[in-house]
Amino acid sequence: MKDRVQAINPACEVRAVAEDFTGENAEVIFATAYDYVFDATDDIPAKVLLAVEAKKRSLPLLSSAGQGNRLYAEDIRITDLFETEGDPLARKFRKHLRKEGVTTLETVFCFEKPEKKRSGVPSSSVFVPPVAGMRAGGHMIRKITGR
Repeated sequence: MKDRVQAINPACEVRAVAEDFTGENAEVIFATAYDYVFDATDDIPAKVLLAVEAKKRSLPLLSSAGQGNRLYAEDIRITDLFETEGDPLARKFRKHLRKEGVTTLETVFCFEKPEKKRSGVPSSSVFVPPVAGMRAGGHMIRKITGR
């Protein structure tokens, strides 16, 4: 992805970090200044830590709620996490964020209720997560460029 972004705009600085975000490496990762932070992990502790660290540094953060078990990409919107409902990942995330004093967070959210799977393992259609990523990317670019 870094190569693709820089092929489009060589002046764009992209810092790709290929490691899990943890309390042990948060200071090192955030030693670089960022225009925007995007969270696409399903790991609740990492999501919470990322939100807390971004808030502490006054960095804009866009977080993704769950996109699994959905079929309607047109139901994906950017909203405040605390205005969402019906998503198990978002519910757990909100609960932990409240304990950390985070009460607002921009989120890519699908308003479609997830389908229940007999296996209990979330699955994604081939088109819903990419649309969420495109909505997120477009949103962040508009915010950075002031459009």
